[in-house]
Amino acid sequence: MATNNVHYLDKKDFRLHDILVCGSTGVPLPNPLRRVNGELYFKAAHQMKQLFRTYPAAYEASGHIADRCN
Repeated sequence: MATNNVHYLDKKDFRLHDILVCGSTGVPLPNPLRRVNGELYFKAAHQMKQLFRTYPAAYEASGHIADRCN
């Protein structure tokens, strides 16, 4: 199954989320020791398909599971 860890809705929200996390944890900005990449946003189906292009069965399984949820 293909999944994506989501912490914020849009890619453009990364900076605000980063500020919120740093504020709540007391980590100063900027901090070169932090390893963040800005990819924890809700991705569209075509983006997920591209990310999992080498695992097409995982991508397809996600759709089958989603269809069974209510």
